[in-house]
Amino acid sequence: MARKKAVEIEEKKKIAEDKEKAEQEEKEEAAEEAAPEQKKGRKAITRKREKKEKISPLEKEIRLLIDSGKVEFGTRKGISSVLLGKAKGLIFASNIRRETMDDLKYYSSMDKKMATLPFSGTSMELGKLCGKPFPISIIAIFEFGETTKDKLEKLTKG
Repeated sequence: MARKKAVEIEEKKKIAEDKEKAEQEEKEEAAEEAAPEQKKGRKAITRKREKKEKISPLEKEIRLLIDSGKVEFGTRKGISSVLLGKAKGLIFASNIRRETMDDLKYYSSMDKKMATLPFSGTSMELGKLCGKPFPISIIAIFEFGETTKDKLEKLTKG
């Protein structure tokens, strides 16, 4: 019995020593993080951030439109919403097919109130702007949300 108690006491001492060592190591790590240059004499490593691409005002407005308004993506949905008279506006990429472009011009000429706004980038860029991993040729606008038709028209023409 006495031997068991002695073993238990030694184990408790080991545990206490391990705790003290762990605490001491944590304090040293904290001190190294606080002043790495003073302790080791090494230079601090700094990462250079890549400059974010500047977002044009048109892209900001389109992003706001997508977040706050009601829109649908795609050529079929865009043309069908124009034909049904539901769409208040369209945004189309610069690289859509000629036949699709001709259809859009013809159908949009029937409704004078509808805005047809060209996007200067490709359909892949428009998809990326919308937060989608695929190309988007046409965005049909049903409600403008926080942006306005006039702002979008001004930005696309100017």
